[in-house]
Amino acid sequence: MKSLVIYDSQFGNTAILAKSIAKSINCEAISIKDFKNELLDNVDLLIIGSPTQGGLATKPIQEFINSLKIDKSTKIAVFDTRFSTKDHNMALKLIIKTFGFASIKMAKQLESIGFQMINKPKGFIVSGKKGPLKKDEIERASEWAKNILIAI
Repeated sequence: MKSLVIYDSQFGNTAILAKSIAKSINCEAISIKDFKNELLDNVDLLIIGSPTQGGLATKPIQEFINSLKIDKSTKIAVFDTRFSTKDHNMALKLIIKTFGFASIKMAKQLESIGFQMINKPKGFIVSGKKGPLKKDEIERASEWAKNILIAI
């Protein structure tokens, strides 16, 4: 089975997770900046990751999803990096609750064009806007990826 992780990253946190996920399932992690369409040839599992920005995935990831031309039976999973709501004041909690998270919107975007998610969107926690990742998030991402393979 050919798998691929495509990601965007602003401060390196999503890249760290994408590479950990790819290593866990023995595939490549490709930055959206380095992506070429031929990388999708014969892909059976596609994992897409993005930081959450204003409740959304980054523009390059949104555009990638909108232009995705692969078989609709391809198995797809999505993840994001995000703030934890429990670590912030009420105002920020309200903003986060209002806008939501990138992975949930990516999943809806993919489903709206005919793809089926193989699992629920996953979020990984960063300590602040630039990070770092919270303790154990890399291990959580690795386990999440291994569980995807088990589910297939």
